[in-house]
Amino acid sequence: KPFASTRAHLIIHRVDAAPPMKRKMPQYPYMDGYPVECRQAAVGGGRGVFVKTDVPAGTVLFAEEALVYVSDEDVRLAETWHLAVARRILQCEHQTDLLAQIQGLHPQQLCDLPSSVLAAAWEVHATASKRLANLASPPVSAEEALAVLLKVQMNAFNCGLFVKLSMLNHACFPNCRVFGAGERAGGSTSLRTEVVATRALFAGDELTISFCGPGHSAARRALLFRRQHLIPLVSSFALPAAATLEAFAPGVDDSVLSKDALAQIEDELDCAESKDRLEFATGGVSTSHAAAAAATTTLKDLQAKGARAASLLHPRHVVLGRIHLLVARAARNVLATALDADVAEQLVRASIALRSCQALYLSETHWDLIEPNESLATGIDMLLSCDRKRLFAAFPIEYGCFSAASLAGAAMRKEAADIRKLYCRPVEEELGSVAWHQSPVVLEQLPVASSAAAPQQELSEDWSIFA
Repeated sequence: KPFASTRAHLIIHRVDAAPPMKRKMPQYPYMDGYPVECRQAAVGGGRGVFVKTDVPAGTVLFAEEALVYVSDEDVRLAETWHLAVARRILQCEHQTDLLAQIQGLHPQQLCDLPSSVLAAAWEVHATASKRLANLASPPVSAEEALAVLLKVQMNAFNCGLFVKLSMLNHACFPNCRVFGAGERAGGSTSLRTEVVATRALFAGDELTISFCGPGHSAARRALLFRRQHLIPLVSSFALPAAATLEAFAPGVDDSVLSKDALAQIEDELDCAESKDRLEFATGGVSTSHAAAAAATTTLKDLQAKGARAASLLHPRHVVLGRIHLLVARAARNVLATALDADVAEQLVRASIALRSCQALYLSETHWDLIEPNESLATGIDMLLSCDRKRLFAAFPIEYGCFSAASLAGAAMRKEAADIRKLYCRPVEEELGSVAWHQSPVVLEQLPVASSAAAPQQELSEDWSIFA
């Protein structure tokens, strides 16, 4: 999905009535009006969000507007995004009210952290915490500044800091997906971020999302999680197909050299995606000719990475799935500028391989199946229009004749449309529709007007502090 600008302006929801220090903070955020509740859990700072009734896939479980946004322009030189958010909180004229609203975020107090985690936090953030304390108005101690910074680091997503959303725990294979404001095309026009079930859930199920994004190996997920949360990643659920998703190619052992080679491939993929995001955010490619050349170069680079990965990994390895996804996107970008049978065939192959990988860990109703289905249908249609003999020869079993290929393309489009319709039902038909008519409250909140709305985008946790 194209990367949108990940920061908007600061939005603060104020607390009226008595000063925060005289009010007893609730242990968990209120979830009134939603089919979910926040209660004790074994992980995630000791709390999690659970569904109270059976719900089908596509249900909006709750929605929330971010408490704080910080624009790219507000991030100062040599300052990470996390530091910028913490600074804006501590410098805000409503600092006391804002701190009261985020009090329930983990860690509520530094003493909540294990001694080893606290020591690691001081080692990383000692200088930044002292600087934040000096910049705060009214003043705070270095310990209080560190607590705010850790709340941001451990709870913020790449488009802001939330309260309810921060109560969700991580799963490598989650049952929910987070949609940015307005991301569900055809769905609600609400500016709130939405948590949507990606499969049928039953009363008592805990809602989970992935903090690490799709397509990372288990080792990379563990590394990212530890950097973000300063503790090891503990997965309470493993798929039966997890071994296949992490397997090396036949004849390749899981030696240190093999693992290092995989880590290098993932580093290169991260860099490539970061470059694409930067170009998208800054409008880096301005002409159609330049866009075509850039797309072709990107496609060739990804194909080279894919060839290296294929010699190292199982054909259905999760990282190969990530490469297939990126290849399909690059191929579609090339085909948007010129019809090319070679590229169309690559699009079909990448889409087939991606669907094979996703079948191991995604439910049949998952939103992420829309893109590969539409990509596969696009590749089939293009080959039928420009070189159908090539399509029949390259895929004799699946698409060996015009009728079989046409029916397959139509089936892919229908499947994608059916999934999209499941997630983009009219709001009044959704179980959580009341969420669109009630303000998500932590305490009594009165919103202060903002000069910019939340960006429309896909959410994931913000990793910029480690860039």
